[in-house]
Amino acid sequence: MGHGAECPVVRRPQIDSDNQKGREEVTDMTDPIVTVAHCRTLGYCARGMRAFFARHSLDWDEFRHNGSPASKIEATGDAMAIAAASLARHMMTRGDL
Repeated sequence: MGHGAECPVVRRPQIDSDNQKGREEVTDMTDPIVTVAHCRTLGYCARGMRAFFARHSLDWDEFRHNGSPASKIEATGDAMAIAAASLARHMMTRGDL
């Protein structure tokens, strides 16, 4: 996607579940992490979220523990998923990460 050096990044620790302790993941600030909290704010229930993740072959446990990039959630084309990604972006611009 051709981001230049001026593009801000966030470094967050990689989870230990894949035995890569200490490795860092670089996340583009324009692609916030959607979390369960974003979905709950919109009134989404855990049962519906689990069904969504199964339907789209996404890892529910990974999302539950670490969230998922907004672009990955939006790529499903699901209106409710797009709303959750939009909320994450809105909160990021306000500084409410």
